[in-house]
Amino acid sequence: MAKIIKRAGILFLVLVIFLLLILGCMFAVNTATVDKNAELQNNDGNIQETAEKSYTLSGTCSQMAATWNEAVTYSRNNSSAMVNVTLGGNWTAQSNSTYVTAFGTGAGFYEGKIYINDGINMVLDLNGYAINRNLSSQTNYSGVFYVNNAMFTLKDSYYTKDKAQTMDSVTKIQSTRIGKITGNYSNGTYATLECKNGAVCNIYGGVFYNNILSPYEEAYYGNAINVESATLNIYGALVAFNINNNYSSPTYYRSGVVLVGESANATFYDIIIKDNSGTAKFCGFLGNSMRAHTTRIGAGVQIYDNMDDNDEQKDFFDVFSQIIESLDKDGKTTYIGISMENYEDNKNFLADYGKYNSANPQKYFFIDKGSYAKNYIVSLKNGELTSDIKLKSNTYDFVYFEDGYRKNYKDNNINHGNDYNMLEKFGTTNAVLGNIMPNTSINTLINAINFDGSEVAIYDNKGKLVFNKGTAASGVDINNNIVNAVGTGWRLETYSDNNNKIETVYLSVFGDVNGDGRITASDVAYLRQLASDAALFDSLSMHKKIAVAITNKGGITRLDAEILRFVIDKIVSLEDYV
Repeated sequence: MAKIIKRAGILFLVLVIFLLLILGCMFAVNTATVDKNAELQNNDGNIQETAEKSYTLSGTCSQMAATWNEAVTYSRNNSSAMVNVTLGGNWTAQSNSTYVTAFGTGAGFYEGKIYINDGINMVLDLNGYAINRNLSSQTNYSGVFYVNNAMFTLKDSYYTKDKAQTMDSVTKIQSTRIGKITGNYSNGTYATLECKNGAVCNIYGGVFYNNILSPYEEAYYGNAINVESATLNIYGALVAFNINNNYSSPTYYRSGVVLVGESANATFYDIIIKDNSGTAKFCGFLGNSMRAHTTRIGAGVQIYDNMDDNDEQKDFFDVFSQIIESLDKDGKTTYIGISMENYEDNKNFLADYGKYNSANPQKYFFIDKGSYAKNYIVSLKNGELTSDIKLKSNTYDFVYFEDGYRKNYKDNNINHGNDYNMLEKFGTTNAVLGNIMPNTSINTLINAINFDGSEVAIYDNKGKLVFNKGTAASGVDINNNIVNAVGTGWRLETYSDNNNKIETVYLSVFGDVNGDGRITASDVAYLRQLASDAALFDSLSMHKKIAVAITNKGGITRLDAEILRFVIDKIVSLEDYV
């Protein structure tokens, strides 16, 4: 009997241990699952909740509308439960006697547009399909989405930023499997996506294209996206090939393809706003300067090539905006054109740049193409982005070295100030002022640029300060073009009236390799060495390569060295080779 009891006890103990092992494994698996989910959910700083119910929109417009109404009603009747809706095909609004076109009627629609309101919590996956309002003329009943005091998340399973960046035409967008929002034609009453009155809108992909705005009264209007008294977070989207027009020529208004309005709280990452067009006070991205709001700019925002009908570039304008992180975070590319014309006397563009970024702001920002770009450059003022007069010269030109050739900016339609990315490709970040002849004095150089000597600092090729804002260093004669001639590798800094540095450029003196500003036997000897040692030539800084490309026939040869020899012997003149 005792043996039986003992065996029973052993079996019970084994059973307990076995159950504990199972529970332990279940706990470990569950913990691993939670950890993995947490990793996915917190990607890009966004915590995703699990939808309580899911629907798929398919069939005709009416069938999709019925399913959408069911989804909206479920969320409303279940304490704002999150509902996930996936588009199963293109959803095109149909003709409607009251609203011109309409996606449907009922709880999920308002004046023909898709309506998310009063605490509803909806997630819509475009799933690579298009939502098309299908309007061909201006109407009061415009709009695709109207989000009012609700939560709305728009995403697209087929969207990637790399794919979006290849969308260089309407045809390419239409022929690519990528989520699209299109077909709106507004008189200014409703943008394609309206986010208003306490709403929270999150966008994770989708292409807003072929939407038209034609307002007819004085106000601020949005075309593709408009946020007002609400929160908008964009983590990825393409806004391209939309049109902002005047309804009549006397009209004065400000319009943005993306507009941040009164009391809005907007944050942007990885949005691309490009190739939009407009008239008058149009801008690709516009913040209402008359109404307080908050705009936060993160890494990956690209706003460029938005043009008006006068071929003036109109990209970004917002006086209530700030930088919130490093603009190359995670290897992202940020590229924003500043619509300086709109700033008028207020030239401060974006706050907190210096708080998160140390790189030259020209890496990320440029002055829009047009009259202002000819004279101004993006610069810093106490860590804030602003603009100031850029370096120019009627005597010299900015130059670069590409594919074995010395090239001038003027000949290649390159605008100094918008050249940072090009220079970075060549292994430098500072522009080079070239076509400077040997035996040029410091004073001659200063007199040939658009800055007074009191706003200029000059360093020699060893980094020694030789001229500091009107004062020459000890022993330096600014009029001596032999002993103190400016040389290749020297750098010049310009300063604003408030003593903030505007920019730094390097100098390249034609034929001068060693940086003494003259042509001597040592330059000839060095060019001969370079002509026979390709690796040595490739190791040179760009300002030196520019200086030694005498014949400019592609690469460096002994002929370049011999021409310098002829210059020393006064047989030829270097001016003949510039």
